[in-house]
Amino acid sequence: MTELGDGKPDETIDFSSIKPITLPIDKDYHTFIAYKAGDPDSGVALQIVDLLRGKGFKCCLQEGDFLAGSSFLRTIARTISRSIKVEFLLSENSSACEMWKYQLDVAETFHIETEGYKPIILKLDQCYLSDTLTKYTYQQINLQKNGLVD
Repeated sequence: MTELGDGKPDETIDFSSIKPITLPIDKDYHTFIAYKAGDPDSGVALQIVDLLRGKGFKCCLQEGDFLAGSSFLRTIARTISRSIKVEFLLSENSSACEMWKYQLDVAETFHIETEGYKPIILKLDQCYLSDTLTKYTYQQINLQKNGLVD
């Protein structure tokens, strides 16, 4: 994995080798996945969650896991704080999305305040990785190798 952003991830994710841990008492989810909703990224997010849930992970997505009528922004903050890790699907579509950026701000703030895990960036395409994102671990996702696209 690349921590300091040398521009070249050194591996791809092999979802078949990942195993869940027991959730700590103050956590509801192994991971919260942030992505641009209503976009092709949604389909990828749903496929990743299906793979992880099939392995026993508890995952949260805004589409389908958030309760209707709740404050959306408060729900994001609460869900991020109740997740062990936060993963961001980065693509050309999501990089300009204000809600994606808001979720990243919430995750960064939570990380700083609690000394928790840094957000993980999962690059879905060859989109630009801004200087603000290079400080995070990121992985280039090979969508075809991982069976996420035809």
